[in-house]
Amino acid sequence: MKNDSYMLTNIFKSVVIEKHYDDAKATPIDRFAFDFYQNTKYTYRGADAVDSDSVKSNEEQMDKSLSKIK
Repeated sequence: MKNDSYMLTNIFKSVVIEKHYDDAKATPIDRFAFDFYQNTKYTYRGADAVDSDSVKSNEEQMDKSLSKIK
């Protein structure tokens, strides 16, 4: 991804959401935001490819969190 504004906005929003919720409670939105942050940060920096195992693993965790949020 090379849209800097889009990626940095997503990183900012995910950090704000993740910091808003108490980690000790392990709420689904907190977990989702953290996994989303990791995927966005590492793919933006080029540390992970969008089809890497770690990105796919985080996506699976995000799907689980989303199912608990609904």
